[in-house]
Amino acid sequence: MFISYHSLFFACKACSEVNKNILSQIENERTCLKKDGNELELLLKNAIVIFEVTSLIVEMIQQFKLNGLKEFQSLRDTVLKELAEVESNSRRNVSQANHPGIPLHQKEETIFRDQELKESTRLVRLQWHNFDGQIKSMQESAGVLAQRLPSLALTRDNAKVQLDFLELLAVTQMMNQNIQAIDGLANLELPLAPLSPDDVCRLIGLDSAALVQNITA
Repeated sequence: MFISYHSLFFACKACSEVNKNILSQIENERTCLKKDGNELELLLKNAIVIFEVTSLIVEMIQQFKLNGLKEFQSLRDTVLKELAEVESNSRRNVSQANHPGIPLHQKEETIFRDQELKESTRLVRLQWHNFDGQIKSMQESAGVLAQRLPSLALTRDNAKVQLDFLELLAVTQMMNQNIQAIDGLANLELPLAPLSPDDVCRLIGLDSAALVQNITA
């Protein structure tokens, strides 16, 4: 539970920071005079981040609603069992502290530690009892997770619609660029360099004046 939900939280938080940067770049692209042509790519990145993150969150929340209570109860039982073992080991240490060879100050310290541990384990058990109520509340239809799920699902679906549209927009942009390129090819000026007899003589290493004299002679 800790690894999956905790990792998801920090992964989504990191994606949120990335998305803030993307939004900032989109704003700069729209306001600056010099256009780099990156706005569509940035919009696609934004839609992808939102769609993927919300999809993950929705899936994890749905799994939590289905399996969260069972996972929690299993973990709670393990923790409570190990708490009892810790308390048992502490009581054993108190018994060992009654040995005649144990200094009085060490015996008193061990007894004090046992008393502190009893209070500490009571607080831990109380916290797990609170968890029990919180988890059950989240599992119910009026729970916090259930209330957030429709909003997250709608955010995901809005991102999917925008992503689909932006993909079409990218194709449209590509087609427009291709048409402009084809039109540019048709209107491209391609002057051909002149090639005179003098140019030919120069290229093949002949003196054109001497060649003319030889021909006339």
